[in-house]
Amino acid sequence: MHDILSLVELFVKKLDYEMKNCFQFLYNTIVLTLLMLILPGCSDDDPVRPGTQDDVVTVAIEPSSIEAPLFSELTFQATLSTIPQNVRYEWSVGETVFSELQNFAKHIFLQTGTFQIGYAVINASDNTIVASATASVVITSNPDAEIEFANIPELSIAMGKYEITQAQWSAVMGNNPSFYDGVKRPVEKVRIEDIQEFIRRLNVSSEGVLYRLPTEEEWEAACRAGTTTDFFSGNLTQNPEAFCTDEMALNDVAWYCQNSESVTHDVGLKDSNEFGLFDTHGNVWELCSDIDVETERNVIKGGSALDKAFQCQAGFRGNRVFNGDFSQYVGFRLVREDE
Repeated sequence: MHDILSLVELFVKKLDYEMKNCFQFLYNTIVLTLLMLILPGCSDDDPVRPGTQDDVVTVAIEPSSIEAPLFSELTFQATLSTIPQNVRYEWSVGETVFSELQNFAKHIFLQTGTFQIGYAVINASDNTIVASATASVVITSNPDAEIEFANIPELSIAMGKYEITQAQWSAVMGNNPSFYDGVKRPVEKVRIEDIQEFIRRLNVSSEGVLYRLPTEEEWEAACRAGTTTDFFSGNLTQNPEAFCTDEMALNDVAWYCQNSESVTHDVGLKDSNEFGLFDTHGNVWELCSDIDVETERNVIKGGSALDKAFQCQAGFRGNRVFNGDFSQYVGFRLVREDE
């Protein structure tokens, strides 16, 4: 009998202990819940709380004011006091919406002037604006993107005096894919699609003029500059099949296999032709707008630092391994004409 009473007493003590723990857990849970309701938004880990229909939403944009050169890609960050429900977001330049992301947006500025970046939180049900903010952007000219042109009298166009440099490409596109690094070296390893985007940005930023790749006929006429010889500086004298022989007609006007050490060089270091164009022979092959029917690639002209004199002739068309995509020996120069 005594043993039974001991077991009962032990069971009661155990039950009492479990009940106390249970009530303590419930008490702690209730207290924490009340604290979260009374002190919302105080946690450092979650500074923005979910909003309700009755919340007043405020928003700020960083940077609120900025000045940058033409072709800059700028990032804007929005900070909201609460996260409202059932809304959508719009980032805009003037009346043009360019993004619908909640917290940040990027935009490339292709014209100079002063612009207002707008950010709006919009009720998805009735399209009313819940909150909004603006930022001021001043876009200035970009000297690094400027291209020098020379008039080509017989064609009524202007052509770039130099191959497009890495500095110019970087200023417009914000990157530099080139293998041979140097701001004054010609840009290379560029895809035709990226060149088209480069030209598009220039055209959007300009009024009254049009930029484009030259045709093969235009390129050859500009390279020859009124001459009829193999190079604008003279005729080929060496055996075309010979391995990288010295060609006197090219030494002063071109970087080719004989003098380049097989690397590209800064533009404009050699003599120009009569039209004022530099490096039309050698340095990098230059893309034209024409498509070669055999390779189905853009025609390339002028030879490169890797090539023999024979391949640098004005009339020679490159259609071998250099196809205009990702080659460190293919670049381009542009034509400019009035619209």
